[in-house]
Amino acid sequence: MLQKYLVAISAIGYFFYSMIQLSIYNTLAPTLLSSLHVSTGTLGLISSSYLITLAITLIPAGLLIDRFSTKKIMVITFILSVLGASLLALHLSLASITLHRIMSGMANGFAFLIALRVAIFWFPNKHALSTGLIIALSMSGGIAGTAIFPAVFETYGLRLGLWINSIVGLFFITLSILSFKDHYDEQLQAHRLLLSNLKDIFKNSINWTCGAYTGFLNLGVYVLASLWGSFYLINKYGFNNNKASEITSLIFLGIIIGAPIWGFFSDKLKNRQNLMIVGALLSAVFVGLITFISSTSLLILTGLFFLLGVSCSAQVLSYPVIAENNKQDCISLATGFSGLIINLIGAVIQPLFGVLLTMNFGLFTLYNGLNITLAMSFLVICFTSAVALIYLNNK
Repeated sequence: MLQKYLVAISAIGYFFYSMIQLSIYNTLAPTLLSSLHVSTGTLGLISSSYLITLAITLIPAGLLIDRFSTKKIMVITFILSVLGASLLALHLSLASITLHRIMSGMANGFAFLIALRVAIFWFPNKHALSTGLIIALSMSGGIAGTAIFPAVFETYGLRLGLWINSIVGLFFITLSILSFKDHYDEQLQAHRLLLSNLKDIFKNSINWTCGAYTGFLNLGVYVLASLWGSFYLINKYGFNNNKASEITSLIFLGIIIGAPIWGFFSDKLKNRQNLMIVGALLSAVFVGLITFISSTSLLILTGLFFLLGVSCSAQVLSYPVIAENNKQDCISLATGFSGLIINLIGAVIQPLFGVLLTMNFGLFTLYNGLNITLAMSFLVICFTSAVALIYLNNK
């Protein structure tokens, strides 16, 4: 009984650390723009290298995890992630930042699939709830990256703060080595050749639909929480970097609270698709309110960013849907295929959002007028598209 919780904690630790690497970029972005003299478009492209690598990694990661020891793969890829973080601490440059994003994106692909695999094999009777809880707790890494690390950098300086980031990774690697264990059912399936299942996975429309749906709902994290949210708040409302990071971190807090709630009601009602529609619809509403209200009330802004996180967390329901509509011996591969779609959407829209912000204007003038409305309205369209996807799939 205790073993499955130790396994879950280890998987959460890996995913938690990978979310720090994603969200810490939001904290570093203002410093990078000023010290390295890069444009918002270049910044968006560097940031998207994380998502491109993540997308490329997911299908090979699914194949490897379905065939070989999950623990061995976990430890090896985790070490690579921490090496990337250490390289960033050694020398802050465009090259080291890009390499860190690439290595972190690779590790996130494995961390994501391993976390979902733990929910499937170790908690089969509460699949959606356990998926929601594991993802929710892992997402607290996003809060650490956007709310805690700004204070760490301010207190200890950028270089020492980046080394602290690496030390946190070493702690979780040690935890994984000591606590993680492969499930017995995984071992039975570990050496099957799964390449023949690629065709079935590719032809399954549910994998495409869930991938696109989750990709659109994940834009709250990829666009606002991990890159552009702080810039929006700093330049539209005049917040300092720490306060802006704290507000955007509430998206992660909303996901932490919302994910298990969506999972609980999904298991209880046995109706995942209708709840997915509600989540996407609410996400469109909350982004619309963030875009078009002119209130400078801190309470209203924090509330809207938090509620956006809650609504976006409905994306966790797509993973049980994928698992329930694919063969058990290729669940990680099917999830990896959908994850490819998820992260390609993020990789395209993250820099596109930056282009919309700066189109025909100089740096930072975008937050004074039409461009910010145009870029944020594009997110509303994306969330609305997620509603249409699930509705048409039900039909």
